[in-house]
Amino acid sequence: MARHSKAHTAGYKPSVNLAVKHRVGTGPDVLWREPERKSAASIELKTDKKAGSMYTKKEDIGQYQDHAKYVSDTYPDDKIFHRIIGPHLPVSPECHPPDDLRIMQVDPFHSLMPRLTTL
Repeated sequence: MARHSKAHTAGYKPSVNLAVKHRVGTGPDVLWREPERKSAASIELKTDKKAGSMYTKKEDIGQYQDHAKYVSDTYPDDKIFHRIIGPHLPVSPECHPPDDLRIMQVDPFHSLMPRLTTL
């Protein structure tokens, strides 16, 4: 709870989007919004991907695109940064990933945590 409060105090509105996901069947794993600035970060967590695997059409890229559309439709006036957090792996050849797809590794977030707790 303290991390949520500190992030909230810093101007961010973090929410784990599980309630929305269960109600309507879609939505990112994590959605951070800053309504006053009309910006948001939509995050898909793929941290369980194994070395030697790849991002697949249905389970990874298709889900990413579905959730990106959901967030864009829900907050049409927001500038939204869509990201996958997971290992750098190839994308399956049958996929057609969007041009704005960005995959961020988990390690930078580990170093970010101590800084967030000092807010």
